[in-house]
Order: sequence, then structure tokens, then C-alpha cells
Amino acid sequence: MSFNKKPKITREGALAIIVAAFILFLLLTTNFSSKSGLYSFMLDVSPTIVAAIGLSMLIFTGNIDISAGTISGFVAYTAGALVKAGAPMIIFVPAALLVGTLLAGLNGFITVKFKVPSIVVTLAMNMVHVGFYATFLPQSGWIENLGPKFNWFGRGRLFDIIPYTFLVAIAVAAIFIFIMAYSKFGKKLYAVGGTAQTEF
Repeated sequence: MSFNKKPKITREGALAIIVAAFILFLLLTTNFSSKSGLYSFMLDVSPTIVAAIGLSMLIFTGNIDISAGTISGFVAYTAGALVKAGAPMIIFVPAALLVGTLLAGLNGFITVKFKVPSIVVTLAMNMVHVGFYATFLPQSGWIENLGPKFNWFGRGRLFDIIPYTFLVAIAVAAIFIFIMAYSKFGKKLYAVGGTAQTEF
């Protein structure tokens, strides 16, 4: 029996260590353990979780999107502007998602059609977006006082502690894990990021 064999740490084990260290850091440096602190934390990470999932799927294909933040800004502005105009949730949510889809799709089209590296395309589009904000949008896209029609979901909470947005983020994450682990589409994403030939 050999005692020189080094223990192996799996990806799941490494992730568990990182999460544990992160939670410990929060407990020691913030009011994370309080009810309000836990609510604020879950509220803050919810959009990040959803955005990270979308970017992860892109990275799996061997690409990157530098303009993801500015595209998110356009999505938020579209929703806010429509709310200010009196549009109901059933209108401003699909409209905002459509804007995000079109902008991201434009990045993908340019990358594939003209064979330009995605980092170059999205870096250029990021600067275009910022210039559009400053030039054409009122107050550079800043919108405030949206009212309860917009805030009820973003600020709403389950059992007075779990934000609705966090529940949506967890649902999106669960769907993402299922797709990547068990669907043919998920396997094709991995294949595209590995070698183009294996996809076919």
C-alpha cells in the first residue's frame, strides 16, 4: 500500500471549497447572517447568475462577449422607457428581451458571417453602445422613479426573505444544468468549443 499517492480534488470539491470560503468571508465582513443582509445578497446576485449562465454557454463555443454589460443596459433601458410610457409587464418584458436578443444576434451574425473573432466584434460593439448611450438616449439612458408596476417583482420577496428575482435565477440555473448535462443541444455546444469537426 502506497502512502505517497496525492489526494485528488474534483471540480465539485474545488467549487464547494470556494463557495464555503466566500460565505465565510461574507459572514466575517458583512451583515450577511442577518435577514436583511441575506435578502440584499440574493437580490444583488440574481442578475449576475442569469448573465453568467448566458456567457457560460457562449464561452463553451469558444467565443466571448465583451459587450454583454452594455447590451444589458439596453435591455434595462427598453423596459424602463416602456414602463414610463405606461406599458404593462406583458409588453415591456418581451420587448426588452427582444432588444437583447437582436443586439446579441447582431454580434453573432458579424462573427460568423465575416469570420471576425468575437472578442474584436464585441469590443467594438461595446464602444458603439456606449457612444449611443451618450449621444442619443436622454440622460445617457438613466431612468428613475419607475413606480410599483416595475418594482413589485424586483423588490418582491417570498417568506419576507427570498427575492422573486433569485427564484427566477435559480430556475434558470436548473434549466441550464439540465440542458448542458442531458440534451443534445448541450453536447453540441461543448463540441463546438472543442473542435469544429466533432460537431458534425
